[in-house]
Amino acid sequence: MPEGVDTLLYHPWHPVQPRSVTRFLLVGKFEQRKCVVETMLAWGQAFGQDPGVELVIKTDHFVDQDLKQQQIQQILDDHELHTVKVIWGAVEENQLLDLYRSADVFVLPTRGEGWGLPLIEAAAMGLPIITTQYSGHLEFLRGRESSCVWVEHDMVPVACAEYQRFYPQAGDWGMWAQPRQASLVQGLKGLFHSADQIQRQYEEGTMGLAAGLKFSMDQNIKTHTTGTFGTWDETGRNIHLALLAGALDRLGYGRALGRYIVEDGCDFPSQETLVQLVREFPGEDRKSTRLNSSHTDISRMP
Repeated sequence: MPEGVDTLLYHPWHPVQPRSVTRFLLVGKFEQRKCVVETMLAWGQAFGQDPGVELVIKTDHFVDQDLKQQQIQQILDDHELHTVKVIWGAVEENQLLDLYRSADVFVLPTRGEGWGLPLIEAAAMGLPIITTQYSGHLEFLRGRESSCVWVEHDMVPVACAEYQRFYPQAGDWGMWAQPRQASLVQGLKGLFHSADQIQRQYEEGTMGLAAGLKFSMDQNIKTHTTGTFGTWDETGRNIHLALLAGALDRLGYGRALGRYIVEDGCDFPSQETLVQLVREFPGEDRKSTRLNSSHTDISRMP
């Protein structure tokens, strides 16, 4: 599976680097979908020139790099965002890890993700996350809401010059999430605390309340701090369960995995039913079949 996380590298057990500021981190391409500009403007509204807080933006793009670098620098200059630091271009993985390790909060109020690799990297590093509650990244943040502050959004038609440039034949580019600027400002200000306070809120699952948001988060995310979040074991096990359950209904790979995602789990027959199914096909090779009554009941796997 691509887009996974190597938990030997991305994990929350790293030395705390002494610093005098609370540091927010954004990692993502400099494009409309990632809402980098919106985050910069919200930052100016939330903190102005406050020296006790800093936003680090690691960004780049695969086309028009010089132009886009000039654009982001122009925004910094026009809005006097002296507490925003931009790191432009590719970096080595150890440098990226250092950025995550040096951050207190990760922010990416994205309009939409197919997966959201920086978000899963930040989650595996144990960082609290400010993001929109929409699209692909919810698949791995589901059940871990105590680490997230959700930015309110409205669904609007995609109006993006880059989409029109890359996919001119589409005509209709669909819908995506438009973050509400006031909600983003509120989320940023709500998590402006010392690193110790953020860590305590993270462990207690109270960050949403600390940010002044009108919802409660009663689930904690122990899988982050035990290093079991987004691992190959978790991903591979779920894929195999999906395929096993699909095979019983003679489904192929795509349909079996799709059903598992839509139904958020899979159903297995009882051991007795499985034995009966094997007996109903006496002409098929059963030498590799193993039905061990000591196995854990898997009649329903999440």
